[in-house]
Amino acid sequence: MYTGYESVIVNNYNNIDKIEIMTKGYEESICETLQEMGLYLKVFIPRSLIIADYFFGEVSEEAWGEFSKFIDGLNWIISSLEFIQTISDPCNDAVELVLRKLEPVVANLEQSIRNGDHVDVADLIKYELIPIIEPLQQICGIQQGD
Repeated sequence: MYTGYESVIVNNYNNIDKIEIMTKGYEESICETLQEMGLYLKVFIPRSLIIADYFFGEVSEEAWGEFSKFIDGLNWIISSLEFIQTISDPCNDAVELVLRKLEPVVANLEQSIRNGDHVDVADLIKYELIPIIEPLQQICGIQQGD
């Protein structure tokens, strides 16, 4: 349990015999995050290319649903990278570079969505975003084709 544990303790104070607190060190947290990200990227990258193709034509309701999942996944990747960056000592240069490259692409993606420029959304995903994200597979220890 990561959140809300305080209220569980307060509500069950009389029934609790022992509380065990388990923590992870920085290195273990970084390794676990990279491992999870590597597994996620194996699905995220190919799926993103399919989603990009939706935007080269008429965008269906189903495509918008897939795009929403894509955005959630992208946000998770960025949050994970920021987490790694925060706890890395010294800062992880490769992660910092990816985050720096992602920032303007994500801003452009957001602007293209607002403008209704579907072809630009597709181009940004396929030709800018994915090439930035693909090298993360190596950082995560995943070889292409695994």
